[in-house]
Amino acid sequence: MRRFALAATLLLALAACGYTTDDVRQQPPRWSALYPRPWQDVTNCIASAQWPSYQVTPIMFAAEQRATVTAATVLQGYSSSVWIYDIRATGAGAEVTWRARPAYIDIAGMETNAHQIADRCGGRI
Repeated sequence: MRRFALAATLLLALAACGYTTDDVRQQPPRWSALYPRPWQDVTNCIASAQWPSYQVTPIMFAAEQRATVTAATVLQGYSSSVWIYDIRATGAGAEVTWRARPAYIDIAGMETNAHQIADRCGGRI
């Protein structure tokens, strides 16, 4: 019973230490990749991917040929997980850069999943 109480307390404490999108924007990219598809297509595909439990916000800057797709889970008013895809036009397609809150390991395969979504949307299988 003590272990359960300790685990529950730790989980609530971690949830209270949520990250904002501004916090995540300050983080260095976790990965980036080049894709052959146009930046608008990549953006729309990432934004419409299956995102259970996430609030997804795509913002396109057409004049600058770039976009941002932010995906966040919100728990008790705090973002417990925030992902940011930055998509930019390149001469041959799109560059996608991905940021997330700091983590020592790829918890639940989130980073792997994020990369798979970008690969599928960008034209890599």
